Amino acid sequence: MTHPAAPPPRPGAPSSFQRLGTDPTVRELRVRRQPVIGAAAAVIALYLFNAVLATKAPGVLAVSLAGPLNLGFALGLLQCVTTLGCAAWYARYARTRIDPLRVYAAAVIEWEEERS
Repeated sequence: MTHPAAPPPRPGAPSSFQRLGTDPTVRELRVRRQPVIGAAAAVIALYLFNAVLATKAPGVLAVSLAGPLNLGFALGLLQCVTTLGCAAWYARYARTRIDPLRVYAAAVIEWEEERS
């Protein structure tokens, strides 16, 4: 299926991309992305902490906590729990906070493109 060529932009009119950059809805989407970056950074930091401890201080990870449970195993389990928890939190956060705004922004952009 072929698509007709888009009409040339009017002289002096901002492009769709320029209007998108100044749209308050898109700015709000960028702001709502910040907690996600923080959560991902925390999970990555825990992973790096585990990796550094495993290579630089294996004796620390061998410390027994309770029976066969040692610190290395406990930190590995904690890594799994935090990763799964972060993924579950992100799925809910995106569904409730990001997706509705994204759908709204897409509808506004589509409406503006149809108008021009």
